[in-house]
Amino acid sequence: MKMYFIIRFIRRVFHIIFCSMVLLITLPLGIIASIAVKLSSPGPVFYKGERVGKDGKIFMMYKFRTMYVGTEKKVGGRIIQKGGEGYITKVGKILRMFKVDELPQLLNILKGDMSLVGPRPIRPALLEEYLKDYPDYTKRFAVKPGITGLAQIRGGYFIHPRNKLRYDILYIKNQSFLLDLKLIIKTVYLVIQKVALHYWHKLPLKIIQLRNGRRRNHKTIVLRFHNLPSDDVLRDILFKGARLTVKNLKRELKENSHYSLLNRDLGLAYLMLGQEALAQFYFHNAGETKEATNPVRAQEEILIIADNPYRLQKKILPFLEQRISTNSRTPEFYNNIGIIHLANSEYQRAIISFEQALALLPNSVDALIGLGDSYFQLGQFDLAVEKYESAFGQNEIDASLHFKLGLTLSKSGAYAEAIEHLKQSLSIEPDFPQAQALLKSCKHQLGWDTE
Repeated sequence: MKMYFIIRFIRRVFHIIFCSMVLLITLPLGIIASIAVKLSSPGPVFYKGERVGKDGKIFMMYKFRTMYVGTEKKVGGRIIQKGGEGYITKVGKILRMFKVDELPQLLNILKGDMSLVGPRPIRPALLEEYLKDYPDYTKRFAVKPGITGLAQIRGGYFIHPRNKLRYDILYIKNQSFLLDLKLIIKTVYLVIQKVALHYWHKLPLKIIQLRNGRRRNHKTIVLRFHNLPSDDVLRDILFKGARLTVKNLKRELKENSHYSLLNRDLGLAYLMLGQEALAQFYFHNAGETKEATNPVRAQEEILIIADNPYRLQKKILPFLEQRISTNSRTPEFYNNIGIIHLANSEYQRAIISFEQALALLPNSVDALIGLGDSYFQLGQFDLAVEKYESAFGQNEIDASLHFKLGLTLSKSGAYAEAIEHLKQSLSIEPDFPQAQALLKSCKHQLGWDTE
């Protein structure tokens, strides 16, 4: 019991110090926001609304006002969908996007009504509605409500009340200072990511590889050989690449365990290392997921080299070019050369290699996607869309391809078309975070805000 009060005291001290520092640092921002709110529409600078806190206690929560006065009475407790036309002010949209409207809640924390992390506070009217369907909803009031929480990080803004309750109870059972710290850091990261994605069409974006419905990190390039060349030097490098690939894929698999292609690639990497039992295990996992690939067919494909672009250029490229000089009819070699050039930002050379692969194997999906990636990096979005759509005609259930089309169309300003492809991407892979974030960004550009 004594330890419990010590932990509570430490957490309270941390909250006071942290909130005081943030309020001091953001004071100029708060002053600017206050002036903007006052000038945007008649009414007070701050919004004060009743919320249910710890043990069901009602308190007044503070925010910068983002809606016109009287909106809450008009809409009741429901969440405002789309752009909030007629409800949310222009300044309010900006404050909500950057989460600046939440800053006054730090005062609630200093008063002791709220915590940095915890279940989000709820309106009394909504609580009465939820209790009809979920009598256990009061369990989430065992702790103070928070500015951010596990439900918001894992489920998002429009999470279903049933799932919100599940996440909140999970947090309450496992709450700790370390968990709070992780959720705070994750929240900051997500806000920065959202802002960056909102201005994505204005930022230089480098895509090295988007393959099989997921993004490879900038140090991981994947080359595939259906028949492994017998050269000892290449084989040695491939083995080293397989070890690095196992490490990278396992990290990805922790966050995306339902991706069959991740399981398949991990099986290929273990097969490359000669660990057949582990390879069979992951091939089986690939077959069990909802987008099952053919594990037997997967074993016919020889992966994998994961390495940095410079090493690939110096070690692998000469080998591939030498092989092409003796056998110029192998499209996969041209594809792999194109991938290496693409990874090293040699886009014109990549285009030449992918075109050569396409000449040998018309309608090659890998070559068409490679061309699309190259034209995208050169800013030739119309050509990129053309190549992606050609590849799309060969494979309509590739989530990453829909995402690429959506991204390219958004860069060229065709947000409505981009939204359709992003929706298709999410219908194939519901947990595709890049597609989710870009979809919100495109909707914002068209005034179809969902927050």
